[in-house]
Amino acid sequence: MSCRATALLLAVCCPITAQNTAVGAIQLHPFQRQILTTSYHAEGVCVGDFDGDGIDDIASGPFWYRGPDFARAHQVFAPRTFPLTSYADVFVQFAEDVDGDGHVDLLTVGFPGTLAQWWRNPGNGIGTWVAHRIWPTAGMESPTLVDLDGDGAGELLCVSAGQLVWLDPDPARPTADWTLHRVSPIRAFSAFTHGLGYGDVNGDGRDDVVLAIGWLEQPPSLAGDPAWTPHLHDFGQGGGQIGVFDVDGDGDHDVVSSRNGHGYGLDWYENLGAGAAFTRHAILPAGPVPGDPSQFSQLHAVAYGDVDGDGLLDLVTGKTWLAHNGADPEWWRPPVVDAFLTRRSPTGTRFAQRRIDSWSGIGRQLQVIDLDGNGKAEIVTANKTGARVFWNGR
Repeated sequence: MSCRATALLLAVCCPITAQNTAVGAIQLHPFQRQILTTSYHAEGVCVGDFDGDGIDDIASGPFWYRGPDFARAHQVFAPRTFPLTSYADVFVQFAEDVDGDGHVDLLTVGFPGTLAQWWRNPGNGIGTWVAHRIWPTAGMESPTLVDLDGDGAGELLCVSAGQLVWLDPDPARPTADWTLHRVSPIRAFSAFTHGLGYGDVNGDGRDDVVLAIGWLEQPPSLAGDPAWTPHLHDFGQGGGQIGVFDVDGDGDHDVVSSRNGHGYGLDWYENLGAGAAFTRHAILPAGPVPGDPSQFSQLHAVAYGDVDGDGLLDLVTGKTWLAHNGADPEWWRPPVVDAFLTRRSPTGTRFAQRRIDSWSGIGRQLQVIDLDGNGKAEIVTANKTGARVFWNGR
């Protein structure tokens, strides 16, 4: 066994000291942890009603877990457990009825630049799920599913052949490759591009696309693949999912993003008017802070939801443990999951940091969603430590 593999194994098997050190002065939040699996199957996770009983289920990698207790796993495709020193073949996944038959299917996107496909639900989630290709090369670290054209169906926003594109399913031919539409004509995007989000930045009622380098304005019509107008802005070095919503309550949409998915930093960018200019506000600093348990690295994914039930969107992120297999700064520190609760006052907007967990971390995708209907969102994660649900307030 290599020295690196030995170090990783020790980190997994001996977490207690690190966990106790990490909590420090950070206020804990009353979440209850439920382990779905301790196997490394995927970096992504999604929520959808796969058995059609009106109750949300969870899917991560090759399995979906039946709600509301998520105690039973059902297989979608042949499972594969990956070693800690490698990468899983599912980075993100989504729940969507692709073929319009009334049953929720599962979309999976693999390692950046590889296959995106959807698995047809056999009817109630039990039986043989058949795979159909979406696109052979879906790049980006955090591709996302969004209804850009307003037709009620999700499109896959990603990178292919160096271009930022959206892939559109054809309802008349659901098993065919999706149709490629270009957002940017330039071939300047790597398959490993970090940082992607969407939302109405300029207030015109249409979703724009946000990247670490700025935002692209959706044209009035998407017919004929017109050019999207670029607006350059520094939103960091690139993290994972970028949020676009009204942080400060002034009526326009701001931008929220981790600053470096493999380093440090969490920011929100105050929209000063129609996306023409932004002011950066740091939530976490952009560098190491020795001895401070509130600071952590590898914020490779961020999700947004109402954690405390006050009607405001909060942020949830954490350490994407071993995102570069031990090559990132302070990868050995505890793989935390933290919530940042939005607090507005006459003096401004701030975020109250709450530690959800000190030994699990996050992957390339997580979900913040109210699973039990109590008005407070649960947190669902998947990464090299397995897949988990964090129940809120139970």
